[in-house]
This record gives sequence, structure tokens and C-alpha cells, in this order.
Amino acid sequence: MNLREKVSYANVASTLALVVALTGGAYAAGVIDSGDIKNNSIESRDLKNRDAVKARDVRRNTLTGREVKEKTLDASLLAPLSGRQTDGCDPVPASFIPCATAQVRLASHGRVLAIATGQLVDNDAGGALSCRIELNGGPTDATATVTADGGAEESFELALTTGRLPAGQHQLSLRCQEEADDGELSSAAVVVLGVGDGR
Repeated sequence: MNLREKVSYANVASTLALVVALTGGAYAAGVIDSGDIKNNSIESRDLKNRDAVKARDVRRNTLTGREVKEKTLDASLLAPLSGRQTDGCDPVPASFIPCATAQVRLASHGRVLAIATGQLVDNDAGGALSCRIELNGGPTDATATVTADGGAEESFELALTTGRLPAGQHQLSLRCQEEADDGELSSAAVVVLGVGDGR
């Protein structure tokens, strides 16, 4: 009697049943995890939608910078930008007057970077101005005294990085006062960048 005559459906079925019992049975769909998958073996075509992982496949706030396509982001939501440029102003003695003012709205707690620039023009007699950046109507440490002589023009720049501010609207201003003779600003500007820190 040869081996072929001894092989029957019953023999094959019982042998398969024994193998399945000894190996723990087939995996159910819900018990396969990353340890069961060989690295780099799954391709986008193996996904249900046959494409790259979509937003609906990812839990909110779990991706980091390397996984994000930057051009799809709305930068104004991450770092709102505001600015204002004026044709200048003519400060007076003993009082800081606004020469340029910008508003920025923070969606969450964050810090603000403000840069103010100006061009002092002297009216031949020599001039000097004190200028500063003010935050929400109050003075800051960002100050400068600018002088120009003999009809010259003198440029200046001030920069301010604030501490952590609450969400909402904030105002930053370049304000100046006259210190000597008759100087004035032929131009003034404030640029503000607000960055939410998420804490």
C-alpha cells in the first residue's frame, strides 16, 4: 500500500486541526500589533484608502514637525503678524507721543517680539529724541536716545521680546519725545510677531 492511498480528507483535516490547536489558532484582526509587522513592510497601498495616512487616521496633536507639510499650515495662526508704518511724527518736549502703533491678537498665552524703526531728521539746529516701545500703554525697557546734527538724518531700531502674555489683543507702540532743539521723525514703523507657546 502506498502513501497516497492512506491520505484522505479526514486525515488532512485532523492534521490541520492539530497544527492550529498547537500554534494558538489564527490571529484575530484586533490582536495584530506593531511587533507582528516587519519594519518597512507596510506600504500606503496596503492602507484602506490606498493613500498616505490621512488626518482622520491620526489622533489629534500627535504629529510633530517632521510629519507635517509646512505649506499646508496657516502661519498666521501659529505666529500672528501685525505692522504699521507712518509718515513720521513731530514729538514735543516732556511728553511721549505715539508715532506708530500696531495690534496683535494671540490665540493662546504667548510672547511678542516687536521691532520699531524710525528716521530722525534734524532741522539744521541739531535735534535729539528719546524713543521707546510701549506695551499696552505702559513703558518697557526698549528705549533709545537718537541725535542728529546739521541737517543730517539718523536711523534707529528698537527691539522688544515680552514675557508670557495672556491670550487676546495687545498693542505695541513706538512713542517719542523731544529732548533737544527741533528733531522729528520722517518715518516710523512697528512690526509685531506674536508666538503662542502653548503652556
